[in-house]
Amino acid sequence: MAAVESTFHKFRPICVAVLNQPNVTNLKQLHQLIQCVNKDDIKTLTEYIIFPLRVILMKYNYEGTKFCDRKVLEAALHCAKIAFAKVYIVKFEILKDFVTQLCLIINPSNNSKSNIQEKLGIYEEIKVDVIECIRCIANATEPIVYCCTSSNYDSDVNKPQKSISIALSVFIPGIATSLGKVIVNTVNHYQNVAAAAIRALSIFISLTMHHAFLPVEDQKLSLDSFYDIINNKTPSGKQLPANLQTNHRSLSHPKRDMEWFKSTSSKLKIILSQIGQFTSCPNFKIRLTLAKFSSRLLFTCIRSLKESVVVLMEVLVALSYDEYDEIRDYCRKKLVLLPEHFSKQPEALSMMDLLEENIMTNIIALPRLITTPDDKKQLITINLLCGYLNLLGNRLNSFLSSQSHLARLSMALMQILEFQKSSIGITDIGPTLLESIDTSYENSNEYPRKPFKHVLSENVEMSIRQLCRIIGQYGDLHVLVDYYISHLKDSNFYGKQALFILNEILIGASLSSNNNVSDRKNLLKEYLSPAWWNLRKNNFIDMELHESVEDKLHIIDRPAVVENDERSGIVIMQCLLLEGLPNLAKFFVDDSVYFLRLGLYLLLEKLDSEITIINRTCYITLKRICDIFRYSSVPDVIGSNIDYLVNAIALNLRNFHESGRSLKVLRVILEYGARDTLPILEDSILEMYDLLDNNTELYPGVIAVLFSVTNAIGRWFTTLENVIDKCANFLASSEYQFRIKLLEIIRNCIVCLSNFENELLPAVHKIWKPFTWRFADGNVTVQIKAMEVLSVMSQLCGEFLQRRISKEIIPIACKYLIAQANISTKFEFNSYKFTREYKLQMAMLENFTTIFSSIQPPNTDYAAMAFATIHYLSIKQPIALQEAGIKLLTILSQQESDLVWFILHDMYTGEPLQHSDQLFRPIMQRLDFPQVLISGRKW
Repeated sequence: MAAVESTFHKFRPICVAVLNQPNVTNLKQLHQLIQCVNKDDIKTLTEYIIFPLRVILMKYNYEGTKFCDRKVLEAALHCAKIAFAKVYIVKFEILKDFVTQLCLIINPSNNSKSNIQEKLGIYEEIKVDVIECIRCIANATEPIVYCCTSSNYDSDVNKPQKSISIALSVFIPGIATSLGKVIVNTVNHYQNVAAAAIRALSIFISLTMHHAFLPVEDQKLSLDSFYDIINNKTPSGKQLPANLQTNHRSLSHPKRDMEWFKSTSSKLKIILSQIGQFTSCPNFKIRLTLAKFSSRLLFTCIRSLKESVVVLMEVLVALSYDEYDEIRDYCRKKLVLLPEHFSKQPEALSMMDLLEENIMTNIIALPRLITTPDDKKQLITINLLCGYLNLLGNRLNSFLSSQSHLARLSMALMQILEFQKSSIGITDIGPTLLESIDTSYENSNEYPRKPFKHVLSENVEMSIRQLCRIIGQYGDLHVLVDYYISHLKDSNFYGKQALFILNEILIGASLSSNNNVSDRKNLLKEYLSPAWWNLRKNNFIDMELHESVEDKLHIIDRPAVVENDERSGIVIMQCLLLEGLPNLAKFFVDDSVYFLRLGLYLLLEKLDSEITIINRTCYITLKRICDIFRYSSVPDVIGSNIDYLVNAIALNLRNFHESGRSLKVLRVILEYGARDTLPILEDSILEMYDLLDNNTELYPGVIAVLFSVTNAIGRWFTTLENVIDKCANFLASSEYQFRIKLLEIIRNCIVCLSNFENELLPAVHKIWKPFTWRFADGNVTVQIKAMEVLSVMSQLCGEFLQRRISKEIIPIACKYLIAQANISTKFEFNSYKFTREYKLQMAMLENFTTIFSSIQPPNTDYAAMAFATIHYLSIKQPIALQEAGIKLLTILSQQESDLVWFILHDMYTGEPLQHSDQLFRPIMQRLDFPQVLISGRKW
């Protein structure tokens, strides 16, 4: 008692000073004193200490800045915060009056004489203090009513919290409205204020609307019983606590029955809906606070705020895909716990029904929303669906068992997944993966992205994939497979979309504990069905081996057999089939032999496709299958199944319609196979030669295989006689692409035989005659390739080719270089450098540099080549041709320096050549090389 009197004497002068002269100095003294006094001593003086602060707030709300300035108000709020942290509110009147004044500061009434809101609009600190003060009051509220001490209410519910809930229910309309306005008005400019308001609102709503305080049928909280408690009339004869045994005035509390909860819930839904729209706020603190706000209300008020459950879940679901790890992880953790929390509620079934209803609403709206240009809105919508389906969990199976539900969901997905009918790059023809020097795809494990009509963002696409995987994880795989396979077969328009969805469903199903596919073999056969892979039935030019190379390179020029969008659709379909095979392979881990026996042959065939996106997709598919079946690499899986592959090749080579496909597979095996595979393929290679006598349409495929054979032999073996013979026969082909490929094969063969002169020279002799005719080829590209091969021949064969080159090559080359030199001086270089003639000039000048370094032709050849090269020293020639000419003349001068000097002297000086001995007459005649030096066939 003495301690209380001592404390009272300390506070009395300061409280009087604050009441009479409310200034910052007096308030700071009060603040310091509250901090210093013991919590137990100040408890009994609560009303006395709070009274002057209540007066300041009341007068400020009525008179505004005429009463005191902002600094005084701020100091008063600081005192109130620290006071409520130490005292207990035992009188409801104090609680009611103080909270009312705080609400008026941030949301003044129309009767206020000063526009306080306008004055405080820029003072973020005051709004934060008000909101923090409200939160401190909630924590400081001592149970005014020791409510419902009867056995019917004496349950697991925390009684002090329940009492606080009853006491605060009268303030919910004002507090919720005021804080809601603060949040909406400050979220974009004063994030600290908005975050504090969201936290305070979550505390008050969770205290007031906690679902544990919902009335039960046998006992309802009535206003009469509340008055009895206030008037010290204890139910069931129980004694109230001492601090409540006082005569309080009657309080006008609401009747907290079910009608009140429903009415309050419907009104709060408006505020919560407004707050829920800020999930896209750029400030991460606001988003994190919103996540905690929604989580708190979902786990404390799920039954009392039933109308707002969807709004609160949308916040968590939307933020579960946030860019910040802290927000994303928090939301996903809470969403994982939410289904179990739902199941524990007495009305769990109705909650799930509510979820299903909202899922259907979003599904119906999905096609319309996905066509909007706003990627962020698309992403939010799809993420919401993902979250809802995750919340359904195993109940999703029964949801999709409804034919109407599955049909609506599938149709919505197939509409938004419509592929671009015609897109640049889809049907691009380029080098196969075997020919390409670009190894970026070999090092990548991601498929090339296909173009969608509506889905432009990769994030949106990934969310759609995740949605399909959730369906596969929780749905009945047998039902889903049947449904989408039927769409794949029966619908030309939705077939590709159905296949895309099915691929993702298989990924989701592999994550499920019950992932057994009873009809997995039939599903694999569907993916490998010839109906999807036999493109000729669809009149599609797939670069099949029976087509000519000219047709392949000039598809646009020839009459189109199908529209471009159909071609694109077929390519996308095949890519989707390839992408689905690794997903299906996960169900064949225990039977990989069966899977590879059915699928490996087709995959190797498509690896040699000349449509770029197909061969890239196929390679990544093979890599993924190798990972699933524990193979170290593509060569490893080929080597482990080589017996089956060789047998299939042998059988199909005898089938006219399948022989082209077999040549593709044979080529891939040669390129990717290990060292010990080539001997096993010997019989197949010999049988391939026999095909040429009966079927000229297979020339392209055979040439491609021969090229791979030379590469493989170059790596491991030294026998190439059969290959050289075949090349000699084919060099006269009418297809210039074949002629180029054959020249490359000849070059490879010569390089492989470089250490075996007894085989090399006879092989070159056999090929020489058809080879030299390529220098008179009608296609410049072939002539360039022939020059490159001749350069290699001269280095490896040397003197053996000296007379042949001197007689058959050099005269033609000199004549062409002289004639073309007069033309190249007339064009501007930037345009001329792109012509085929320029490229041929460069090839000749560069390769003759190597040729003259490797052989020793007669002096007449040196003279003829030097005379032709001098024309490229003109300043009118392109710089690159000048440099190439200088380099060639340098090589010639190193071997025949006098001859080169004599030609240069004669060409660029007018002085006669005078010998030192007077017996010799001066030479006046300029050089006039006989035409025989440059005669020959026309280049």
